[in-house]
Amino acid sequence: MSGKRPASPDADEATEAVDLEGAIAEIDRLLAGMDIEVDSDAGPNGASSESDPPGISIAEPEDVPPAASHSTVPIETMPVAPTDTPQQDPQQDTPEDVPTPAGDEGGGEDATKRTRFKWPALWAGLILIAVLAGVWYLFSDSDEGGPPLVRLAVEQPITGDAGIVATQWVDPAAVAANDDAIYVLDRGNNRILAINDQGEVVDVLCETGDCAFLLSDPQAMRIHADKLYVANTGAAEIVVLTLDGSLVSQIPLPADEGGPAPEPTGLAFANTGLMFVSDGATDRVLRFGVLGDFSGYLGEGLEDDARYQLSDPAGLTVDFGGNLYVSERGNGRVQKFSPAGRLLTTFWMAAGDPDVSTATDVAVAEDGTVFFSDTKRSIVHVFSQEGRYLGILGLLDATRRDSPGVLREPVGLDVVEDRLFVIDAREGLYEFEFDSSYWFRR
Repeated sequence: MSGKRPASPDADEATEAVDLEGAIAEIDRLLAGMDIEVDSDAGPNGASSESDPPGISIAEPEDVPPAASHSTVPIETMPVAPTDTPQQDPQQDTPEDVPTPAGDEGGGEDATKRTRFKWPALWAGLILIAVLAGVWYLFSDSDEGGPPLVRLAVEQPITGDAGIVATQWVDPAAVAANDDAIYVLDRGNNRILAINDQGEVVDVLCETGDCAFLLSDPQAMRIHADKLYVANTGAAEIVVLTLDGSLVSQIPLPADEGGPAPEPTGLAFANTGLMFVSDGATDRVLRFGVLGDFSGYLGEGLEDDARYQLSDPAGLTVDFGGNLYVSERGNGRVQKFSPAGRLLTTFWMAAGDPDVSTATDVAVAEDGTVFFSDTKRSIVHVFSQEGRYLGILGLLDATRRDSPGVLREPVGLDVVEDRLFVIDAREGLYEFEFDSSYWFRR
C-alpha cells in the first residue's frame, strides 16, 4: 500500500505561494521604477474589504491607459524591497557597485532623449573636424609649395657697397647664375655685369682687362666648369672667360664654303662635356667635342617647320639625361632631341605659329620641368618633360590668369635648383622662386 497521504488544503495553499515566488519577483523587476503602494487594508482595486487579503495597488500615469489588473498575492510570500533601497533598472547596464539613483522616475524617456541626440552630435563633431582640417591645410606651412614668387627684380643695376659705379645696361640678352653671383650679358654695351642677390653690381667684365673690346653683339651665355662661355655673335666665335673676366680661349665657328658666317645665338653643355651652339644664320645646331673640336650638325638648314627642321634657332639647354632642347624663334616652339639626335618631344603654343608665340630661350629644372620664354606673349611657358602644358610664369598674381604680367620681352633664362632667372630686354632682371608641384597639382 502506498505511503502517500492526501494533501490538505493548507498544504496546497502553501505550495501555490511557493510556486508564485518566482513570478512575483519577475513582476517586481518589470515594474521597477513605477510607484508601488502596499496597503494591508486595500483590495486589489484599492477598496477596503474584509474578505480580500492584503494586496498591492499600482499608481499608473494619467496619460497611460490603465494596465490590466494583477492577481492578488499574499503579502507574506512577496519579497518587497524597503522603500529606501534603490531599485535597479534591468534595461540599463549599470555596474553592481554603482546603483541607479533612487526615485529616478521616467528613466526610459531620458534614455530615449540621449539616443535621439547622440547621432546628430556625432555628425556635428565630424563636420567640425573636417572644416578645421581644411583650414589647417590651406594656411599651414606644408611641404607642397605655392605659386611662384618674385624674389628679385632689378630694372637697372645698382651701385652697392663694392663701390663699383653701375651704369645702365642696354638690351640685356642673357643671364647665367651660380651660388655666388648672377651674370647679366649687357649686349648693347658689350660687357658682362656680375650682380649679387640684392641687385648690386659687384664686378664688370670685359670693360677693361684682356677681354676689353673683345665682345661684339653677344647674344648668349652659359656657365660651365666654373667658366663663362659667351656666344660672341658679331665675331662668329665662342669666348671662354674665367668668372672674374680673364680671357681663357676663343673658339671660332666653322662656316660652309661660300655660305654665310655663323651667327651663334645660343649654347649649352651636356654632362659629358659636349658643347652645342645654335647658328641662326644656317638654321642648325653645331656640336663640339670635349676639347672644342667640331663634330657635326643637328638640322638640315632648311628653315622649315617640319620635324627635325629648325627655323631661327636660339636658346639651348641640356637636361640630366643628355637630351638637347632647342628653342626656335621662327617656329615658336622647343624641340627635344635624344643624345643620338632622335626627336623625342615638341613643346609649343598655338601649333608653332610664330605670329602668336616666339620661343627665345629654354631652361630645364632638376625634376624635368621645362620653361621657355615667349617674347610675343611676354610670359614664360611651363611644361612637363613629356610635353604636357602646365601653365605660365611671369604674372603679377600667379593664381589669376587675368592678372597683369611683370614681363614685357623675356629673352634669356637660367635655372638653379628652385630659382628661375629671367632677363627681360625691356624690364631687366627677375628671379622667381618656384615649386614645380604647384603646376602639377593644378
